[in-house]
Order: sequence, then structure tokens, then C-alpha cells
Amino acid sequence: MARPWMTLLAGLAGTLVVAGVSGVSGAAADPVASSHHTTGTHEVAGAASGRPTVSMVTLVTGDRVRITTQADGSRTVVPTPLPGRVARPYSIRYQGTAIEVVPSDARPLLRSGRLDPRLFDVAGLIAAGYDDASTKVLPVAARHAPGRGAVAGHADGATLAGQETTGNSTPLAVRKKDAAAFWRWLTGPKPAEVGTPRPVGGALTAGVENLSLRLRPSAVRPATQPSGATTDAGAPARGSGAHPHARTAAGPQAATYSVLLRIIDRNGHLLTSLDEGFITQPVVLNLDTEDIYNLEPRKTGVGAQVPPGRYSFGEIIVTAHGFKPTSYTDLARPNFTVNGNLTMTLDARNAHEVTARIQAPSPKPIVTTFGTVELFAGRPWTTLVTIPAGTNFRAFASTTSEVTDRAYNFAMFQSLSTSWGMYDLLVGAPQRIPATTSYQIRNADLAKIRSTFYSPGTGLDLDGVYFRESQLPGDVQVGLGGFYDTRLPSKQVHFTSPTFGSEPLPWSASLDVGPSPLALRYSELRTPVLLPAGESVEQPWSPAAYRPEASGERKGDQTMNITFEPFSPSVDNNRIIWWDTTGITGGATLKGTGVPADTVDAPFLLETGPQALPSAWYTLDLLARHTPTWSKYATSVHAFWKYQCHTPNVVHPMRLLNIRVSGAFDVYGRAPADKPFRLDLTVDPPRETGTPQTVALSVSFDDGKTWKDVPTTRDSTLGWHGIVNHPNKPNGFVSVRAKTVTDRSYVFSMTTIRAYGLVAATS
Repeated sequence: MARPWMTLLAGLAGTLVVAGVSGVSGAAADPVASSHHTTGTHEVAGAASGRPTVSMVTLVTGDRVRITTQADGSRTVVPTPLPGRVARPYSIRYQGTAIEVVPSDARPLLRSGRLDPRLFDVAGLIAAGYDDASTKVLPVAARHAPGRGAVAGHADGATLAGQETTGNSTPLAVRKKDAAAFWRWLTGPKPAEVGTPRPVGGALTAGVENLSLRLRPSAVRPATQPSGATTDAGAPARGSGAHPHARTAAGPQAATYSVLLRIIDRNGHLLTSLDEGFITQPVVLNLDTEDIYNLEPRKTGVGAQVPPGRYSFGEIIVTAHGFKPTSYTDLARPNFTVNGNLTMTLDARNAHEVTARIQAPSPKPIVTTFGTVELFAGRPWTTLVTIPAGTNFRAFASTTSEVTDRAYNFAMFQSLSTSWGMYDLLVGAPQRIPATTSYQIRNADLAKIRSTFYSPGTGLDLDGVYFRESQLPGDVQVGLGGFYDTRLPSKQVHFTSPTFGSEPLPWSASLDVGPSPLALRYSELRTPVLLPAGESVEQPWSPAAYRPEASGERKGDQTMNITFEPFSPSVDNNRIIWWDTTGITGGATLKGTGVPADTVDAPFLLETGPQALPSAWYTLDLLARHTPTWSKYATSVHAFWKYQCHTPNVVHPMRLLNIRVSGAFDVYGRAPADKPFRLDLTVDPPRETGTPQTVALSVSFDDGKTWKDVPTTRDSTLGWHGIVNHPNKPNGFVSVRAKTVTDRSYVFSMTTIRAYGLVAATS
């Protein structure tokens, strides 16, 4: 049974993005999502009270997709590389509640109906419980060609998952860690690619005609079922997995007209086949009825029968063969009217090249994303392409008219590596694709972030993946971003675009930590912040002085949810998601006036029943122990809260104090032995808790057997510091105990055994 705190991973809802990067249940480590009250000088309004969430999904191809959802609902989808898969473009289309992520080598097979579109709907996979935190396998059904028997048990990367079902279908369980090997077995060593002269859409290997997703009977289906999806038993797919509301013609009683698009690539070649240059299934959007119509091949282009009305079109085409290097061209007509038969020509040869030039020497592209983002039917609809490092390409875009009736942005996100640091750029223009798509960027117009990535001890086999993401303006709730493989410990410098047009850009960041991307220990997330031009920001990741935190809410039905972050680093704007809870034990107890005590035997989430009184004082105790081999700190923590809580009309955050303990630690979370050392203590008080009156500090050098009080000095309304005299014990540890009381009698105390380490002092 799933633990209650697994529900903290938020559900996802559904744009077209093309990204490139260098039922059966299975045992899996459960993620623990928790958050806390955050503060920050430039923090984006709304994000402070919310909870950014992360989900991971492994596709049947072996590609891994990371979905970050911010508190305001904006989402960023980033495919990440795994061994065995070559970096390639991906189409990522948000459509309703579905988010379709399709590698370019899978698109022809999906378009021909050989693959179930649900295999690539990452939001649907999460809703069905097939994300990486919930299961180690992906359940599929392989439908055989006529006259062929069941798939043999030797399918690479998969095992038989039961008896053969009816309809010539074999149930398989694809091991996610071996999904790339299964994909090679299924498709052969050289699968088709979009943009090649003759992509193959025939039968798969071993006589498999169709591969579909198998859903458990209790699985939650995506709210929007992509068209062409197969049945659970593996019935043949029909169609191409286009938008769920796509239509090829209007109803029989409606008057319709022919819309023909003559799409000409950069070779001057007229596209009459969907496999020749289209990265996704091309469609036209009816802005009046919110219907979507598939464009189908015609002798002189691609077209559809549609009723009269206002329409929009936008797709990115790839010109790969006969044109070097490969080019990607965004062709768009965001507003056109149909009141009779209509033919439009969009010529990629008339498009303008998209470039961003910086001051730093010898920039090397890491990833480039460009295209359009708009609102359709109240939801984001995008046309973007992301091209990975090492790909020789050129990007182009065709100028459009101004769009004022809905959000519409042209944007390019680009990550560059230079000897001066990394550049995370987001440039473009609102309301149109501009006539000028070449951008000259000065360092003085960028924000500068100096990040330090600490290690939780020496001699640990841990690495990180650092994600940088920015939310586009215009209420489209779409984020663009990239990632950097990051050693622990290390330092990085990033130059970042502070605005998009005239709008400030909120940037978020996160760090995945583990021995490999397939074996993550935890993720550290930051809420979005605004970074003004010319500002230099220090950003630490996972320093020492780990401490417990809590946040919670009381609902209108008088129940309460309290989430714990028992081993949090002392960083503001921070939250931790634990992917590997091995070695973590403990629990929590809540006591209140007039109600029985509530307890939980895991130190992550406590859910209560209805409270008897509309307003009452509570005490909350948390104990957690931490004994993994990959961390040397925070082996045990204890926290105590005393607070008052009221019944809200709908939901109300609890008023739980927290204390951050920080210092000038080295990159392994250590302080000098045999020297005085300053510890800073910052109280994070939510509203209406009152003003902190004191902060008491004690330390221990023998893992909590004996304690020594340390005098504290008040530096500000919320800040104190103490000077700790460390013993001459290199390789030893320091435990920390702190307590604060406000003038309204709110209380918080914490104890962390082995909060940080000691190292021999240097002269």
C-alpha cells in the first residue's frame, strides 16, 4: 500500500514542445515531498506559500522525463539522458490534461499506429501510478502479427507478466532500468527518425504489430484520452495519437471548406507526407469552437475540411536530408479566417535565423529551445523545439502578425558553456514572431548566480544534476529550462536573463543528488525568484547544519495535514524531496485540546481527523533517525513545536516556527577544529506568531552525550549568532541544539546530532 505522504506529489495537467537531451506493480522507493515557509527579498508572489513538486517518468524508449510543477501551476518538462540512448530531439505536447513526450525515433511508429500514445503521455502515466517513484516496471501488451505466437520470454529488458491474453497479445513488464535495451530489441538497431527520406512505419521486431500500455483495473486514467489509443488488451491503434479533440472533418450537417497548407522546407521541397518533415502531427486550431483538426496528406500539401471560423496554425519542420546542417524552422499563422476554400503557403526559405550572441569567448551550446507559446482554450499550446549539445543545426522562424486576443510569445531558451561560466538565456518577443530574431546580449544586462554544491561528507559516491528553469510570462504557465551534470562538491557561475521583453523573469532551480540519475537519493528545490540585471547572488546547495522543519495546513473540514522535512539544509527558499528513504526511521505525535493524540510512524507526514475546537493550542513532537551510507550528517534529529491553530473557511497554513543554522563551512560541510567558529541562527516565523524574544544555543562534541551552552547575540529581529569554541578533534562532529520563544508564546526547539563536521585548521 502506498504511504499517505506519496500523495504530496502533485498531479499534472497539460503544449507542443520538442526537447532534446545529451497492470504490473513493482517495488520502489517512495518519494517524500515536504515543504516549509519560505522568505526571500525577490521571491515571486504566490510561490512562497506553495509547494514546488517533481515527478520522474521513464518512457518505454528508456528516456527519462522530469516534470517540475511550481506553486502557481506552471510546468517545465525536461527529458534527461540515460546510458544507451543517443541524445535526440523530443516532441513534448501539452494537450488538455495530457503531456505527450515523444523521442524523434518513436514518432514514425506512433504516427503509423504501432505504438500506443498513452506510452508517451507522462501526465497520464503519473496519474496511473507508473511514475518512477511508484513502480520499477512499465506494464505493456505486445500484440502479435497474424499467425505469430506469443512473444518469447527472452525479450530484452522485459519479462512475461502473466498468461497470454486474448487477441494475440502478450503481457510484458518492461524493467525501467533496462528500457533502452527493450527499445532496441523492439525496434531494431536503427529505428526511423523524423526528417529522413523514408521513415519506416512497418511491423516491429519479432512479429510485434502493436505495443500498448496495460492499465491496472484500479488505475486512474488521464482525464483526456489521446485519440488512437489502444484498448487495455492491446487492440490495434487507429490514428496517430494527435490532440484528443482532433477531427478530420466536421459533422455531416455542417458546411465545411477545404484548408490547404503548402509547406515548403528550406530545400524548396513541398511537403506532402507527414513523415517528411513534421516533428508532430500538424493541426489547425479553431479559435471559436476550440476544436482541433488534423492535417492530412494531399497531392499539393497538407489539409483538412473545416467549418468556417477563426483559426491558428503553428508547427516546426525539420529539413534533414539534402540540407546541411539540419535546420529547424518555426512556421506559424496565428490568426487566419476561413469563410471559403483557402490555400496558404508557408515557405521556410523566407524565415529568419534565430541566434543569441554573448560577450564570453568560445561559447559552446548545451541545449537550445525555441518556438512559440500561446493560450488555446484557456490552456497553453506551444510549438517549440529543443536541440541537444553536439548537434550541428540552424534555427529559423517566420515572422507573424501581432496577436492581441490571447497570450502569444516567441521565445528562445539557450544554455551555453564558456570559460567565464554558464549562460542561461531566455530571449524573444511577446505577441508575435518578430522580424528580427538575432539577439546581442551584454553581461551587464544579465544577473549573475554563484552556486556552491556541497557534499554531505567526504569520500561519498554522489553526483548531481542541476536544473535551471524559467517561467514564461503571459499566464501561459509554461517553463523552459535545461540541466547541467554537476560534481559534488563543486562551484558554478551562471549568467541569467532577468527579463523577457519588458516582463521580469522568475527563475527556479533544483538539484538531483545520487550516485546516478537512476538512483537518486534526494532532490533539493528552490522556489522561483526574480534576479535583477547586474545583481550577483550567492546560492549554496546542501550545506551542513542539517535541521528539522515542518509546515502544515488546517482545512475547512477541521482536519490538519503536517509535512516534515527532517533533514533539511539551512537554506531559505528550499525544500527537499526524498527519493530513497532507506535507513530513515522515526515518527511524530500531535497533542491538542480536547482531542486524542495523533501519531504517525514515519517522519514525513501527519494527517489528523477533525479537531474538536475551532481554536486551540497544540504541541508537536518529531523524531527522525538517519543511517544511510551516503551521508555523514544528521544521524538523529528531534523537534518540538508549540503553536495555536484556528479553523479556516477553506484552508489555512499552520503557524510553525523554524530555525536555520548556518556558518562558513567548507564544501564538505566542515568547520575548523581547535578554533572559534561563528554560527548564525535565523528564525523563520510565519505570520501572527509574534516576535522571537530569544534564541538559545547549545553544542555537543560527543554525539549528544554532553552539551555546552553557547551565549547568543541578537543581530536583527529574526537573527542571532553564537561563537562556538571547537575542540582539537579533526574528523569529529558537532551536534546542535537551539530554541526560540516568541512574545505570543509560540515555541520551537530542535536538536540535530552531527549537524556538521570538523577538519584540521589551516594556518
